[in-house]
Amino acid sequence: KIPASTTLSAGNLVTWTAGYAVATLPVLATSKNSLSPIAIAPVAVSSSTSVQYGWFQIQGQGLALKTAVTVSPNSVIYASGTAGRFKVLTSAGGQILGARTANAATVTSTTSTVVLYINNPQMQGQIT
Repeated sequence: KIPASTTLSAGNLVTWTAGYAVATLPVLATSKNSLSPIAIAPVAVSSSTSVQYGWFQIQGQGLALKTAVTVSPNSVIYASGTAGRFKVLTSAGGQILGARTANAATVTSTTSTVVLYINNPQMQGQIT
């Protein structure tokens, strides 16, 4: 479910709670080592004053928002310092498991989205 007064952009990475309330994936400092499930918001959502329900993608190819970095083909992805977006720069405890970039050519830093292959993605768990 999408809590009241929530806005999501198409391509936002999201997570959800035990009560299935959706939230934008928090920044790396908050989300690392959390094993949180992740999905892609396939369309923009702006909920009103009441709770709404929607679909989120957890498998297949999906267009996701990224940070302003160059993305090489078939890259591992990580949570970033920008909520709801990913990066490809290595961060301990910040890898998003079950997700890789699906681009055939390098994507420039000025492009805000890239296609991902996803299969029930989740944040990396504790590593030490």
